[in-house]
Amino acid sequence: MIGCYYCLNEIDMAKVEDYVDQGKTPLCYHCHVDAVAEVKDKSELEALNNKFFGECDNESVN
Repeated sequence: MIGCYYCLNEIDMAKVEDYVDQGKTPLCYHCHVDAVAEVKDKSELEALNNKFFGECDNESVN
C-alpha cells in the first residue's frame, strides 16, 4: 500500500499531481505534506507518523 504517514490516508499514485525535490517526492493530495511512503499496512503508516511527527493532532486534515 502507498499512504501518507502524516494524515494516514491511502494514496493512489495516479492521482498525485504535485511533487517536490525536482519531481522525486510526491505530495499527499489530502494534506499536501511530503510524507508519502510505500508500506505494508496502516500500522506501519502509524509507526512512521509517531516517529516523524510525534503525537501531533493530524485529525484536522482528514
